[in-house]
Amino acid sequence: MIDIEQKLMMSPTLARLHELAQTLPTNVHNPEDLKAAFSACGIGLIEALDNNSIRFSSEIDKATLLALLTVTVDFILDGRLKDTSAKVVLH
Repeated sequence: MIDIEQKLMMSPTLARLHELAQTLPTNVHNPEDLKAAFSACGIGLIEALDNNSIRFSSEIDKATLLALLTVTVDFILDGRLKDTSAKVVLH
């Protein structure tokens, strides 16, 4: 049985992420740098989701991305995502 680390090491997506990380200007050990990077990426993802530019082949795929986005946005907002008032539209 292949463990998760071996599976990830064979992933073409992880290889692409590795390439991108080589030029990453963000200091991942600095929370403010992380918030800035997450904000930029998060806004783009939210806009793409709002515009139906991202399609999912399964509900699990959609739930996985939304879970990651939820954690990211909550981190950016210092844990205040539950307290924010936002218009919720169910699709």
